[in-house]
Amino acid sequence: MSEASSAAATARFPTFSANLLLLKMLPWMFSGVTLLLLVIAIGEWMNERPTSAPSVWQAVPISVGITVVAWWTYRRYERHLLRLGREGVEISLCFAVLRSWNLGIFSSILFGRTRYGFIRWEELSSIEARSSIPEYPCRGRFSPALILTGNVWPILNRTSSVGDAPLADALAIQSAWITSSPSRVAAQIEPYLKDPQLRQTLPSLRETDLAAE
Repeated sequence: MSEASSAAATARFPTFSANLLLLKMLPWMFSGVTLLLLVIAIGEWMNERPTSAPSVWQAVPISVGITVVAWWTYRRYERHLLRLGREGVEISLCFAVLRSWNLGIFSSILFGRTRYGFIRWEELSSIEARSSIPEYPCRGRFSPALILTGNVWPILNRTSSVGDAPLADALAIQSAWITSSPSRVAAQIEPYLKDPQLRQTLPSLRETDLAAE
């Protein structure tokens, strides 16, 4: 049984996670550096070496600040990449590339007004894995990606409601952000796209908040 089918059978949202290995390594690395600086500073202070201790102590708060930002960033993006519900597909826009990308959409995501998009099943015309995405404005456009074609509606963070106008008519998720592969994810979602009755077995996104943390 596939990952998506297994989740549906247990009345949970079929969810696909983002690949955050590098983003997860950074907080631990900065935590280790902060701890090392703190140990050195305490050791020099106990050994009464005031000449070098002040410079180490000055580095500690800077390292702590970087560590806090690294953990906050990881926790912010440690969410689902895709989530399937009875009404449609919820997508994390932090990892997606919209076909009609513009500065307004970028600033909206950057400043936290919207971090998730929503495609209704009725408007999702296709989902496919491609070897390249030359028509999308991004780096690595000649690497594999998952393409979802359909109106992408923004989910407003404060109200968890769907916005009034779609952001784009298609989006791509590059393989670097997918834990398995674009073709495998497409194969797991395809049955729900083709079978309306199968979609009725999914939990409703509206029974919980859209873009639930």
